[in-house]
Amino acid sequence: MDRKKIFFLGAMWVTLMMIVLTSGHLIANSDDQQRLSAVERGYPGNEAPDTIPRETPTAHPNFLQGLDAHRDTLTAVAFSPDGRWLASASRDNTMRLWQQDNSGRWQAAQTLHEHTGIVWDVAFSPNGEWLASASNDDTLRLWSRNTVDEWKLVQTLGDFRVGVFRGVNAVAFSKDINDMWMASANADGTGTFYTQDASGIWQAVQTLSHYDENDTREVKPALRAVDVSSDDEWIALGSGDANVSMWHQDAAGIWQRQNILSPDHYSGDIAFSPDGQALAIGLDDSTVGLWQLDANSIWRIVQVLGQPYRTGGTKSPILAFSPDGRWLATSEYLDSTIELWHMNAAGEWVIVNTLTNFPHRPSALAISPVGDFLASGGDTDIAIWRITLATE
Repeated sequence: MDRKKIFFLGAMWVTLMMIVLTSGHLIANSDDQQRLSAVERGYPGNEAPDTIPRETPTAHPNFLQGLDAHRDTLTAVAFSPDGRWLASASRDNTMRLWQQDNSGRWQAAQTLHEHTGIVWDVAFSPNGEWLASASNDDTLRLWSRNTVDEWKLVQTLGDFRVGVFRGVNAVAFSKDINDMWMASANADGTGTFYTQDASGIWQAVQTLSHYDENDTREVKPALRAVDVSSDDEWIALGSGDANVSMWHQDAAGIWQRQNILSPDHYSGDIAFSPDGQALAIGLDDSTVGLWQLDANSIWRIVQVLGQPYRTGGTKSPILAFSPDGRWLATSEYLDSTIELWHMNAAGEWVIVNTLTNFPHRPSALAISPVGDFLASGGDTDIAIWRITLATE
């Protein structure tokens, strides 16, 4: 075969390969592929992150879906009590509402733009009729659904500005649908207790002073987190000074500070267990502390979960208990993992699964009311996991 034929055949082969490769590139960028979210594209082969079982798991997570949620970092995710809605909040000053379509996939239903600052937290009321949002635009806002199932702004509370520290950092509802109230953690170092008046208008009733009266600092560290126990007997307020204050109502209905928990490394999230008898606190050495209520109504630490400083950084885990209290999800922002813990027969929490290889760093967690979904918010995305509970 002469050189001209060899050259001609070689040129045809190269051209053919370029066509195949180009076609493959076009196929890989077809409409179907483009509809995949950034989260889904982040997984090799479009597969879920690794799931590493540690002991016999009671909750089996299976990656379901990724959502392109916001233009800036997610700060919070929350499921409604009936599981129909998923709310997300972000540093992009917006909230988004998500619902499942007929195929079971979550889709964006509505975007709320009314906040003018970072939306730090969102929470649904126990009857699902109210959605509260906490923001550094100096407001706590209340939203309700209209007759066509759209969320509308109903009320704006407060001017929480104090010097350079301003706004509301966290909000939580009570659990009793017949006696609803709210508590907020504010940037001025106080908490606030809210109730509804006879006409349904929300109003601030009591200021919860986390700091002692003899604290002479002109500007107090901001409160970062708040949660309400399942029996509505306790409010926990987490502060930037590494303390968590525990509040209990007296016979006159006034909230009194009962005791101060002082974890060595408290930095962020707090969550009550569903039975109200345990409080999990995220610590900035990458561990989670568990406190329990003793016979004298004193909260005492009983266990520390995880290894300290395993990532060499200082970012505390975020937390979410399953509704039945059988398992606890914790997320380590710096090493991009989610760990699922289960209480064993000895009453100790042990890891049963670790979810790894995230394309985002988890910064928010929520578990659906029946425990069948786990939502992880990180960077600008949301990852949805379907949870299959083992039969015990």
